[in-house]
Amino acid sequence: MTKKSKYEVIDNFLDKEYFDTIKNALTSDDMNWFYRDNLVSDDDGGACYFTHNFFNKNTISSPFFNLLEPLFSKLKISSLIQVRANMTIGKKDTYESSWHVDYPDGNSKTAILYLTTCNAKTIIDVEKEIIKIDSIENKILIFDTNIRHKMISATDTKRRIIINLNYMTKPSDQDIKFAWV
Repeated sequence: MTKKSKYEVIDNFLDKEYFDTIKNALTSDDMNWFYRDNLVSDDDGGACYFTHNFFNKNTISSPFFNLLEPLFSKLKISSLIQVRANMTIGKKDTYESSWHVDYPDGNSKTAILYLTTCNAKTIIDVEKEIIKIDSIENKILIFDTNIRHKMISATDTKRRIIINLNYMTKPSDQDIKFAWV
């Protein structure tokens, strides 16, 4: 991680076969997507998106949840807060979400796994330095949950799909035992 371990970007995070399994599931006709009126707040200028919740409020909420367990292991997750896939729709002109933080305490992590390659960007504000991360499939962005960030939409594809994870980790020298509910 850089900037005092506040964020990290890793290309080709998952092995290709496992990544393709996740991507194929999320782009299949069997995946349920649910409409959300605003990206972050009413200040988003009417920009909407679709979401698929895997885990929220201590509850598994997707039949696809188990598909993500190898991803949880690789991230050394000890406790989940929320896991969801987000799909934004590409348009002729870009739109962007409002600046926001996922959780203000900073004792947890956010990871964004990019499932599609497009010209959309994730922008993070790390100690007043604005950093742009390109949306490239199988790239992951990991950062403290109290870091301000936003999304700038794609104009070169029909949709941008990411998996957004909020979680706690254990030190690397401890074994991880999953206990979701």
